[in-house]
Amino acid sequence: GGKTMKKNKGKKILFIVIILIAIAIAVYFFLFASVEKEVITEYTPEAEITEEDLRQTFVSLYFKDKETGKLKVESRVIDAKKLLNDPYQELITMLLAGPLDETLESVIPKDTTLQSTQLQNGVLHVNFSKEFLQDVEGKEQEEAIIYSIVNTLTELTEVDSVKFLIEGEEASGFADGEVTFEKDFVRDLEK
Repeated sequence: GGKTMKKNKGKKILFIVIILIAIAIAVYFFLFASVEKEVITEYTPEAEITEEDLRQTFVSLYFKDKETGKLKVESRVIDAKKLLNDPYQELITMLLAGPLDETLESVIPKDTTLQSTQLQNGVLHVNFSKEFLQDVEGKEQEEAIIYSIVNTLTELTEVDSVKFLIEGEEASGFADGEVTFEKDFVRDLEK
């Protein structure tokens, strides 16, 4: 009865093959179904990249470190479109609003308003209200104010230096005469 043995062996192999195929199909469906699920969750409308995300850019704002008294960079992500409209106004407005980081502080006198900005041959003329000069004393504080603005604005490639004006006029400087506004200020990262 050798023939029946062979037949059974053939059936056995066929049976194993069918089981393997069934397992393969099950595994395939399991993987495929879970991949499909992931894909579906990934493409929910909230997760879509908006035009705004694509326009995001980093800016570096210089604030005073409360501990060291030195200026320190706070990086912010903002919409590049805002920077294109009026980058100088935008950056100074952010400086006036103060840092998000609690270890830093703004050094610009708090009632100061920016009246205008104008770029001429790489020199940015920044025109502040008279509050800019109020309640400020000592070279260290004055330089911190100046360089928080100068270092922030000279991050922009087109700005080489900054000239300070008060109420549209060329002012001599802070009241105590420690820091004068005669020169155009270039960036100084040692401050």
